[in-house]
Amino acid sequence: MYDIKKIFASNIKRIRKSFNYTQEQFAEIIGMQWKSVVNFESARNLANSENLQKICNTLKIAPHEFFLTVNNNEKNVIEKINLILKDMSKEKLEETYRVIAVLNDKSHFLE
Repeated sequence: MYDIKKIFASNIKRIRKSFNYTQEQFAEIIGMQWKSVVNFESARNLANSENLQKICNTLKIAPHEFFLTVNNNEKNVIEKINLILKDMSKEKLEETYRVIAVLNDKSHFLE
């Protein structure tokens, strides 16, 4: 059976680290208390819908990203991609997003 709190904890920590934020920086950016981030990452608490929406809007991440289960190889690839993306210009990021959306047959996400 899946432990949703642990999946959320793992993913929120991975996402935070992919942006190279400390827990304190992450909390400030998403407009929450540092202790909330600690509780999320330690699987003590799960974000309520309002907080999840705030996190998703701030980081421009779809809510389902926090509940995906991925194996370690996929995590490594995602982390490598995030390292490349974090240094890209806005224009390059938008171009990359379009390519990924088309490659994954998700072109309906294009704005």
